[in-house]
Amino acid sequence: MNPRITIATLVTLTSVFTTPESVHGQILSNDVKGRVIDDQLIEHRGHPITMDGTNILLFDQPGGVPSVIPSRRAIVLMVGEPTYREQGSVDRYQARRAGDLDPIRSRFIETTDGQRIPGSLISNGSGRMSWRSAWLPDLKLDPEKLTAVRLQEDAEILEVEDADLVLLANGDRIEGLVDSIGASLVLELVGGDQDGDVLEVPIERVASISLMNPPVEPNGVMVWYRGGHRLLGSGIDVEDDGYSRLRRPVLGGDVAEVPSEYLVGVSFAADRVRPWSSLEWTREPGNAGSIRPWIPPITRMEGHYPISAAPLRIPGGMKASAELPWDRARFRVVVERAPDAGSGSCTFIVRDGDREVSRHVVDPTSPVVVVTGEIGEGPLVFEVDPGEDGPFEDDIVLREALLVRMEG
Repeated sequence: MNPRITIATLVTLTSVFTTPESVHGQILSNDVKGRVIDDQLIEHRGHPITMDGTNILLFDQPGGVPSVIPSRRAIVLMVGEPTYREQGSVDRYQARRAGDLDPIRSRFIETTDGQRIPGSLISNGSGRMSWRSAWLPDLKLDPEKLTAVRLQEDAEILEVEDADLVLLANGDRIEGLVDSIGASLVLELVGGDQDGDVLEVPIERVASISLMNPPVEPNGVMVWYRGGHRLLGSGIDVEDDGYSRLRRPVLGGDVAEVPSEYLVGVSFAADRVRPWSSLEWTREPGNAGSIRPWIPPITRMEGHYPISAAPLRIPGGMKASAELPWDRARFRVVVERAPDAGSGSCTFIVRDGDREVSRHVVDPTSPVVVVTGEIGEGPLVFEVDPGEDGPFEDDIVLREALLVRMEG
């Protein structure tokens, strides 16, 4: 049997001589097809893609020599094609089969640093309970590190304000401060005549728990997997044996081994990246105000998307603004004319406050544009200008819309 060829060896070999037949025939069995966005927001495509924490190799390049990107320059990895027009039937089938195009209905827990772990609560005996998932060791549920727990499929996750909220299986709600989650849910009641009393609820009667713990900045590499998983670790390897390996997961274990076919996306510096879909947008009519008396909503599409960048559908002319989470940021957004839109034309404009950063026409002849730029003082503003043909049949979808914090 031939000795195994490592990525480090390949990096050396590519500087000498490599043919696609020799590379693919000898070592590659994973099928990660995707795009790496670097620190200049330039996209690099590859099929397959391998990485070892030091370098990322993108195969199927001109001349048969894989492209090499140092991992320190990578911002995100997106698996699959970005737009509806580019996605094939296989991509859509896999996403539908995994439930990634719908709201997540399964049981899961969410942590204060943004992780989501589908699974189930199991008993370890003697009244001790743990959360069991596909890729991690069994977890003890610490109420101080959680923002949500869904124990019954499709149960609503409630909005919290001044206290934790518990939704029971019969629809009743209890407000309090959760002390522990085990065979029983123990919480201190808040408000009313029972304020300060301690209540124990058998765990089988609980549908969901929403906790008011504030979010904390994720530190490390966040990985999105099919089925709704978001896991945080110190690094990730995507190897030639068909597996991706998340090194030192924050929630325990030395490594989380996941088949590469489950990989959806990677944020290599999770504290530097924010999707536009997570921002609070203030809407204005823009240039469509004289034609249409109302402001249409921005629709955030449901589903599980890489980097949590849910597509935003903009129905015709409007203007919207959002405050930056940092002082300075770069942005990148793929603007796609909605596949079911009519024959209209519009202009997509991005501004840094009042300063125009970019302007692109989106119409049937140019249905997809990639827009990048920098935002300094803010706020981040985008406008869909309907032009002379009016604000109708101008629906666009903002895909993979990201903000990246600028360093230095």
